[in-house]
Amino acid sequence: MNGNVTTSAMARLPLVLIPAFMVPFFTMLHLTALFQARQLARSGKSNSLR
Repeated sequence: MNGNVTTSAMARLPLVLIPAFMVPFFTMLHLTALFQARQLARSGKSNSLR
């Protein structure tokens, strides 16, 4: 192999995983928590430690 073969693409690859997978994942987690909080508020139940 001749030429400049670098590993720069492999160095950038993990940074692509953050917006591609982690942002939608955390968005789904937040939405799930908000829906559960709304259901608990409607039913009048609380999961707090007393």
